[in-house]
Amino acid sequence: MNFLAHAYLSFQDDEILAGNFAGDFIKGKAWEKLPYNLAKGVLLHREIDYFTDTHPEFIYCKRMFSRELRHYSSLFPDLVFDHFLANDSSRFTNDSLKDFSERVYGAVELNMGYFPREFSFMFFRMKTGNWLYGYRFKGGIENSIRGMVRKANAPFDEMRPVEIFRENYPLLQESYRRFFPELESFVKELLSAGS
Repeated sequence: MNFLAHAYLSFQDDEILAGNFAGDFIKGKAWEKLPYNLAKGVLLHREIDYFTDTHPEFIYCKRMFSRELRHYSSLFPDLVFDHFLANDSSRFTNDSLKDFSERVYGAVELNMGYFPREFSFMFFRMKTGNWLYGYRFKGGIENSIRGMVRKANAPFDEMRPVEIFRENYPLLQESYRRFFPELESFVKELLSAGS
């Protein structure tokens, strides 16, 4: 789940950000019961996921993990792209990532009453551990990868995807550099068309 990218791609609209951020937890047509901009954020989340999942760079990165991890491979490229986004100097400095993370937590908390309890539990852990800022560090993203393996109850050692991440770091980073500007342009066009 690429939380940092979803937040960043909400472009300063806090309600869209909150809906986009919680999008994986809003199932089916539950978005129809949300206030307009929260619903818009959930639908934006789905568009971002579809664009990402079908993009050649995402598929390329997924293959790095799928050789050994099979159908679990799709869990990891999103996470590692958040690591590269957190370290993308054209988008964040160390201080601006700290500030942005705090702003995201605040925007989501203001809208927490609209989201399912499952999201609230996860968000509390995220804010307490400051995951968004932690994505900047290899150790932080590796913790997230291991947590994803545990949550999925995957039939392999939780260190294996971490090792694949380390072994392929430059290739994954280069894929991010090719992919993210295209995703950003896609989202900007989508938002300008819908406003």
